[in-house]
Amino acid sequence: LKAVTGPGGEVEVLEEEVAPGAVRWSADGSKVAWIELDETGAPATGGTIHLRDLAGGEEQTWTCDWCTIGFLGDTLVSTGSEDDLLAYPDDGGDPTGHDIPQIPDGPPLDSTPNIELASMWSGGELRTYAHDRDAPDTPLRTTVYEILSPEEARRVVETDNEEFSTEVVTAVSPDGTRGMVVTHFFGVSTSPCAPASRVHVVDFTDGSVQAEVQDSDARNLSAAWFDEEGRARAVFMPWGPDSDYASEAEFDGNCVYDESAEPRGYALGPDAEAWAPVEGGGLREFDLGEGWTARYGDGRIALLNDGEEAVEDRADVVFPAG
Repeated sequence: LKAVTGPGGEVEVLEEEVAPGAVRWSADGSKVAWIELDETGAPATGGTIHLRDLAGGEEQTWTCDWCTIGFLGDTLVSTGSEDDLLAYPDDGGDPTGHDIPQIPDGPPLDSTPNIELASMWSGGELRTYAHDRDAPDTPLRTTVYEILSPEEARRVVETDNEEFSTEVVTAVSPDGTRGMVVTHFFGVSTSPCAPASRVHVVDFTDGSVQAEVQDSDARNLSAAWFDEEGRARAVFMPWGPDSDYASEAEFDGNCVYDESAEPRGYALGPDAEAWAPVEGGGLREFDLGEGWTARYGDGRIALLNDGEEAVEDRADVVFPAG
């Protein structure tokens, strides 16, 4: 697990030989948190939460079961089994439980959290959302809430939640009115490297779908975001031959993009009726300051100094701050 924490393109190793789940930044970029899974490729039934202060280097850890994490401002939070949210102190003490009355309780006797957290950047602002798939009145729908505080949320939109697929909001427009929704497939006969083939944009004001994109080949969504102009952007890459597997039991959790393939990028303007291909693959470029830029979205990350490539490294997943 590596990070570029300031201008200059210097890469810092946060942890070696780790099986990371989600990685989250605090709103001011001074802290980063991640979940270390019990083993690579295993369901996220248990793990360790890490919180690293990047300025001082201090790190705190907590154990959790079935949890997901995010930040509310600069406060680390996770889902809980008895409380909707747990808020973690910077000094490593016990977390504080909070109930969010706007989010319905999960099924009776259910010991797992009934929501999943996802922190996203929108117009330079960190927003944290909760996907609720256990609401008793909407069994085949996922309700998405924006978490406003440890004890307050607002309902945003509903997405589909079927037997072998679920829809997840993965990016939010700069003005917070639209979301990019990805369909994830799962099940006994589904490869962990199966393509997330459908991507669409949903209007948070009325729930209407703007447009859908599906790559023509068996490619997976490798990057998704909204640019500063409010255009939805998506990049698709195929998995490499080493990602094949004989059975679920033998799969070792390694889904690696085919670096010999060219990325395929698509863009959708705020008022467009269809996605349009982007020339050159449409990889994301992220300004690191002082003339440095990060380019990623094809299983690699390139750090550019005034447009010239200075560093390249493998990057299966990239988590930008800001």
